[in-house]
Amino acid sequence: MKSLSKAFLIGVMITGCSYPIKIANETRPLEIKTFEKKTLEAKISSAKAQSNLKICSWNIQNFGESKASNPQVMQKISSEIAKCDIIALQEISNVYEKSDSGCSRNENKCPTNKKCSMIRNSLETHLNENLGLKYKFVFSPQVKDERYMFAYNSDKVAFIESYLVDDFKKTGEICSASLIDYGFMVREPFVGKFKAGNFEFKLMTAHTQPSNNVNELDALEKFYRQAEYQSDNKNIILLGDLNAGCTYLKQNESIAFRNLRYTWIVGDEEDTTVSTTTNCAYDRFVFTSSAKKYYTGKYAIETSISKEVSDHYKIWAEFRTDLQQE
Repeated sequence: MKSLSKAFLIGVMITGCSYPIKIANETRPLEIKTFEKKTLEAKISSAKAQSNLKICSWNIQNFGESKASNPQVMQKISSEIAKCDIIALQEISNVYEKSDSGCSRNENKCPTNKKCSMIRNSLETHLNENLGLKYKFVFSPQVKDERYMFAYNSDKVAFIESYLVDDFKKTGEICSASLIDYGFMVREPFVGKFKAGNFEFKLMTAHTQPSNNVNELDALEKFYRQAEYQSDNKNIILLGDLNAGCTYLKQNESIAFRNLRYTWIVGDEEDTTVSTTTNCAYDRFVFTSSAKKYYTGKYAIETSISKEVSDHYKIWAEFRTDLQQE
């Protein structure tokens, strides 16, 4: 039976195997009482550099005008985001969140359209102003029917760059709602490069198409290897709604990600869906040994999400920021 009151905490992931452990409560912030200003600043800087990083992923199911204009829903969304140092979000559905060059659906629509920056402004209000935080937001271009977004705590994480993966097989406008040739994927992944302490990494977030899921997961593996090849930094973490469970990916189906090179976080037998009628591990983390060095072995599925907010639970994994990069 799923608990709806707290996160289901589970533990160390060794490629192909998971071993349940109980995770202790997170360490409380270091209390510094009476130091001179310079010493205090140095202590805070040191604490930030050595603390662990909580990376999250969440499909917020049709996150657009309706949810962005609902204060109660936005309070719940903001409180969940605030638990993460950085989070990858899928299913941002506001076409007019920003103007996209070369997109006939929304080019030159902002800032005059009333829906422009609706989600950003709502998060600024409910996450930053109301909670006194300093999150920043990176939106992808419109990709067919949705966008991706990274939200990160700028006190702990530095943003370097972002880009939409080039799906060279796709023809026509990427933002088109009725593409004939979808290429390798209906919604190609979005990549963000970040740094926290000594941990420099790339997040590759994706939302696969259920009807063609096995092929899209194999395409994602190609995009992952391509990102590795094009970068000196191999700390690449794939995360998102990969529809990697139930009928969309059976446990005996062979895909390129299922080999000893890759570590999967969230096991096949787990459930990342809010519905009480399904038990599917759709949402996952996938990475190789480079990023695994920084992985602390802690991850969780946040089962407190309500149906009015999303049909997916939020997932997270924890990484160290104090290791020296090789």
